[in-house]
Parts: sequence; C-alpha cells; structure tokens
Amino acid sequence: MGAVYASLIVNVEVPDLKQPLTYRVPEDLDELTVGDCVVVPFGRQEAIGYVISREDEPPKDLDPAVIKPIKAKVLGDGASLPRAVLQTAQWMAREYLTDLATAVRSVIPDAQAAHLTRRVQLLSGWEERLPELTTASHRLVIETLAGCPSEAATLEELAELVASRVDSPVKLLRERGLLRDIWTVEPPRTGARRVKAARLLVVWDDAEEAAKVREAKAPAQAKLLRALASAGGAIAVSKLVAEAGVSPAALKKLEADGLIQTETITERRRPYSLSTSAVVAPELMPEQKVALDEIKRRLDSRAHNVALLYGVTGSGKTEVYLRAIAETRRRGRTALVLVPEIALTAQVVDSFRSRIGDRVAVLHSQLSVGERRDEWQRIARGEADVVVGARSAIFCPLPNVGLIVVDEEHEGSYKQDQPAPRYHAREVAIARARATGATVILGSATPSVETFWRAEKGEYGFLPLRERALSRPLPSVEIIDLREGFKKGQPALFAPQLLEGITERLAKREQTILFLNRRGFSMFLLCRDCGYTTRCPNCEVSLTYHQRSARLVCHHCNYERPAPDMCPTCNGNRLRPFGIGTEKIETEIKLAFPTARVIRMDRDTTMEKNAHMKMLRQFRSGEADILIGTQMVAKGLDFAGVTLVGVISADTALNLPDFRASERAFQLLTQVAGRAGRGRKPGHVILQSFNPEHESIAAAAEHDYELFYKREIVFREELGYPPFARLANIIAQDEDERLPETRLRVLAERLGDAEGLRVLGPAPCPLSRLRGKFRWHLLLKCADGDALRAHVRRGMLSLNSSERFGLTVDLDPMSLL
Repeated sequence: MGAVYASLIVNVEVPDLKQPLTYRVPEDLDELTVGDCVVVPFGRQEAIGYVISREDEPPKDLDPAVIKPIKAKVLGDGASLPRAVLQTAQWMAREYLTDLATAVRSVIPDAQAAHLTRRVQLLSGWEERLPELTTASHRLVIETLAGCPSEAATLEELAELVASRVDSPVKLLRERGLLRDIWTVEPPRTGARRVKAARLLVVWDDAEEAAKVREAKAPAQAKLLRALASAGGAIAVSKLVAEAGVSPAALKKLEADGLIQTETITERRRPYSLSTSAVVAPELMPEQKVALDEIKRRLDSRAHNVALLYGVTGSGKTEVYLRAIAETRRRGRTALVLVPEIALTAQVVDSFRSRIGDRVAVLHSQLSVGERRDEWQRIARGEADVVVGARSAIFCPLPNVGLIVVDEEHEGSYKQDQPAPRYHAREVAIARARATGATVILGSATPSVETFWRAEKGEYGFLPLRERALSRPLPSVEIIDLREGFKKGQPALFAPQLLEGITERLAKREQTILFLNRRGFSMFLLCRDCGYTTRCPNCEVSLTYHQRSARLVCHHCNYERPAPDMCPTCNGNRLRPFGIGTEKIETEIKLAFPTARVIRMDRDTTMEKNAHMKMLRQFRSGEADILIGTQMVAKGLDFAGVTLVGVISADTALNLPDFRASERAFQLLTQVAGRAGRGRKPGHVILQSFNPEHESIAAAAEHDYELFYKREIVFREELGYPPFARLANIIAQDEDERLPETRLRVLAERLGDAEGLRVLGPAPCPLSRLRGKFRWHLLLKCADGDALRAHVRRGMLSLNSSERFGLTVDLDPMSLL
C-alpha cells in the first residue's frame, strides 16, 4: 500500500504561516477521516491539527522524504470537527476573505481545544505476553494499567500508583509493542467533574425491608435508603444528604452494614436547573397552522431551504418554533436555535425544556469553562437533540441537523466584529444548513430589510403571522413630544402621562417596563464654570459617569477612573452629571415610587453568573413591579403581567451617521413596544421623543413594519445600499494619526476605477479614535458579491506588509461607526 497524506490546519498562531500543512498518515491511523483531530509534530513541540483532506500524492513542490508523520488521533467526545462544521468554516474563509486556518480556529471552542493530555494505554493481547516479562518494574506497570479506567493513565498518575518513576519502563514497553500513546483534549484548569456518590448494593425490595427495620430507631438511615431506591442509580452524596435532610454519619453506617457503597462518579454540570413541570401545548391559531404545515413540507423535502417567519410581537413565533422542532425530531433529525441575547437564552431554555425535557443543551459565553465543556461533549455524544445558544453555537457538533432557527434574525449582535472572520451568524446558519440539507427559519417581527426583500422576491419562503396569539390586540401607543416641556420651561425626565401610567399600574398590581438604551448614570460630567468634560484618554468619546461606584467608565475600551470632586481644569466645584442612563432612571423611579419593587437590567447589573436568569424569573413571578433596562429588555421577552412600556428617549439611535440608523431605531422601538399587553390585559406604550415626526417613530407607533419597509427600500435603492449592493468596510488603525489615511489612500489608488465598483473615502471613522488608535475607513460598494470579494482581494494583495499593517476588512458590515 502506498503512502497516504493529509492536509491539516494546525491550531497554532504563527505570523505568515501558510496553511494547510501536509503530513503523512501512518498505517495504524489509516482510518483517519476529514474533520478528525490529530497530534502532529510542529517544530520542537507537538500541536493539535484538523484533517481537511486526504491525498494519495503529496504536493508537487514538497519532497515526500521531509514530510513528517501524524503522531496520533485525539480521542474524546467533541474532539473532531463534524464534516458540516468544517465545510461551514471553508465557506466562511471564502465568503469573508480570511485564511482557512483562521476560519477553522474560529469554530473550535476554547473549552475543547485548550491543551493536550497524553496517556499510555495497554494494547490488546497484553495478557498473552505478560509471562515473557521478567523485569518486576515492567510487570508492575502492566498490572497497574490493567486496573485503570480504559487501561490507560498519564505518566504522572502511573508514577503515583506504582510509587516510583516510570519513564524508562514505559519507553521500553512502548518499543516492545505492549503500550501506545493516546491523546485527549482537555480544557484549561478543568476536566470532568468528579464527585463522591452513593448507590444501593441491594435490590429495591431488600432496601425497603431494611428501611422498615430502621424506621423507628434510625429514621435518617431509612430516609437515605428510600431516596437511593427512588434515584435508581448513583447519586451525589452532597445532594443525597441535603435532600434527605440527614447527616453523613447515617450514610457511613449504611455503608458499614453493606447496604450501600460510595464511589467517585462523573457528574454533569448543569447550566440551568431543569424545571420538572411540563407545559401543555396551546391550541394553534389559523396562521400558525398554515406556517407549521409549510415548515413540515420543507422538512420532508430534506433539501436546503430558507423561510422568513414574519410575525407581529406576541404572535406566537416561539410556539411555531417548538412545533417545528417536534416535527424535526419525529423525522430523526436535530435542531439548532440561535438567540441574539444571553438574556433570551434563559427564557428560551425554560420554555423548551418544559416541553422537550433534558434533551436541550445550551451554549453561550457566560457559562463556565466546565459547563461549556460538558454541554459540548453531551452534544457530541448525541445526548441532546436541541441546542439553544448565542452566535457561536452555530458551530456546535450537533449531528444530522434538520432545522436551524435564527430568532430575532435582524439583530446586530449576530455579527462578529472581532476577531476575524467577521461573520454574520444568520448567513453562517444558512451555509451550515446547505451542508446538511436543513430548513432555516428566520424569525422576526421586524426583519432586516435585506431578509424581507429576499422573501418578497421569492428567494426565501414567507410565513406571515399578522395577528397576536389568542387574537389579543397590539398595545396602543402614545407619543409624547418632549419639546413641549422645554417650551413651557418645565423639562422633565418623565412626562406626566408616564408617571400617571406607572402610578395606575402599581395600584392595579400590574407591571411596567422602562427602556433606555444607555447604561450608567449620565453621559458625562460637565464643569459649568469652564466647560470641561471628562473624556477617555484612549478613545474619542466621553467617559460615562456611574454614580453608584462614583467612577467614570469608557464603554469602548473599559478604561475607568474615580470621578473627581472638583474640575481638574479650573478647580471649580460645579462639576455636574449631564445626560441620562439606566442608573439615573432607577434612582429617579425609586424616589418617585419609594414602595415599588424595581429591577435594573443592563450590562452593569448582569455581570454575575446567571444574573439574567434570576432577574427575569423574579420579574416573571411578580416579585418586582418595574423593570428598567437597555436593549436586553427590548426583544423576545414574554411577561404576561406587563401592561405599560415607557420609552424614556426614542431618539437615542436616530441620528447616528450610519445608513442603518433609522432601521435600528424602528426595530428597537417596535420590539420594546411589543413587550406590553402579552397577557389577558391590554397594553399601552408611551414613547418620549424630541423628534416625534420621524418616520421610524411614527411607523413604530403604528406597529407597521411594512409601512417602514416600503419607505426604507426606496431610500436603499436610490443610494445603492443593501440589498441592492454588497459593502466592504476597510478600516485602518494606527497609533500614528497620519498613517491610517495614508494607507487607505494607497489602497484606493490601487483599486482604481474598476467597472461596477464604487469607492467612497477614505474618511475618518465616526468613532475616530478607539483604544489608543486613530481610525479611518474606506467603503466599497458593488452589486455583485463575488466581484466585490475579487476587488478587495486584488487590492489587498497589491499592498506590501507595511502598507497592509492595521487594515481590517469587514464584508457586509452591520455598523459603519
């Protein structure tokens, strides 16, 4: 048999290293397939690599004699990349103009690919060869390994078990063909959680008899016996004694009597506790039935397809998702559900598990490393049929994916900004579905203009839900013109109508959501004597004042310092907060309504683990009257008790220098308005604005997406913005103020007047300095995506390494700031 070679992406970051690399496949690893994780020599060290192809011949420019062999295949659940995920990474490399190594590394979770662990393992047939070993230390190593799990151990574990060094005997036994090295991927500082557990050594009837005997004189022992019988297997000792309400001494006595045994077991870390209460599925509305029937038809085709589930807020999109997932599972396939916010993950997981049970896995950045590891490996083992997660969950090792749901598909948080590849999870979901013949459901009450346009043109299916579930009405909307208060010399943070509305809801024991998309107490501190404002030394932005911690914080680079008592410029004492944030709203609401129970939900208050989940459950259960928050509270959340939503300032997103500003403002206002009136009682929304005539505010007040879309699509076509053109935003950054502009002017000149390409700029970015670097950008427009990528590739290749330094390419940018 001739030599076989494999092209690998090696998980190392070496500047200018061209990958993939070629390695020889040893005969004992001939079963290696695309996606397998392997150990390879790399320089003087060993590294992890991923097989992307197998070849019968090496590259023509490579001497076979210098090609190194692969050392071993890495074992363990989730170690290898599923073929569909690898194909998705290859698509990302092409689509987003990044090298394949960067794309592949981006789909490997940190919890899986942190470091390698090598173990030595007995080879089959060692028993027959044991008599030929005459050296005592060799026999001891073999006999010790035979008693280890999987007949394998690390050298450190083995040395501890035999109480002596084992390097020499292991080396000799490996050479004699009795041992081999095996490799597993272990996350940093954590592995499987090992806990002490107890299990019955007797059958259930005997356990019950023993419990009856002990009931009078040793009730604690009786409790433990019955708890273990109910468990049906091993249960963690800490959990057992806590639930039974007894001391560990009772457990020791049962073990001494031979009724139970204690042992060390692997326990799964659970990101969320599982609610045992099942929920009965509601009756579907007619539009939901039509949508579900179409989804079933699409699932039956087993062909890649995309459909937009366009439903007003409260129309029951989640119920359609649940039914579609059930249909997917009936067809023997799995489902992946993406949500844009971690806050939404908790709610979705709760609702899904109440219907599906423990076959739901969850993945997002706030899980601990151990939780991510356990969930990832559980998915890889096939112990979960449904995965719910944020953006990067699209790369999970879920096999045989038949359905991908992208909830709130319009959300900008689906776009990866740093590091490369700068992908959009919605588009990646469509690419992954293409690899498995899956159905993609894009759900939103306010779809992105591009998605609605594709549905309108027939590229995507269109599944409308124009009526709220149970025919409940959409909330009424009242727009308050804040200019009137200033004209009367009575400016106020809260309009009288909003204060009256809150008072009325508190009296009726109904709930209120107050929304402002800006955290902190105020935008900045301003000296009223000399005009000094507190600014970030690294960014061209002001520092936000946080009153509770008395600190000034940059929300871009995280620079912070104590707030001064006096003006550092004129030593004046009239340094005052200017502008508002959620912290100030909380302070003022508590002053206005001292008996109200208030929760503030923003990035500052949700930094602790599971803080989102605790706050949302607290509010849902009626333990709070008013929820104040940023965009975290604006989308997807479902609270039946909320009958009033107050938007403190509807203008925050309107005037940004970005062609998507109006779209974002409309989406955010419509989404937050949709939180009201989702239960039996009708809802009301109060929008406070200095610009009440703005088309986005007017359309949001009418809950009229299609009115907004008809106006917006005309603007996009006239100015050549998506969906009528593809964009590439090329950003240059440098600590030297002159270099970003210089580099982009060179690039613009090299691009020239290519046919079909429009070059805008270079110009300073609206955020002209961030994290100590000055920023300029060059915007490219082209009707054809392939042509745009070709132009960008040509332009970047024309630059030398110095000219290319500090340049990043963002294809299909979600923001031009």
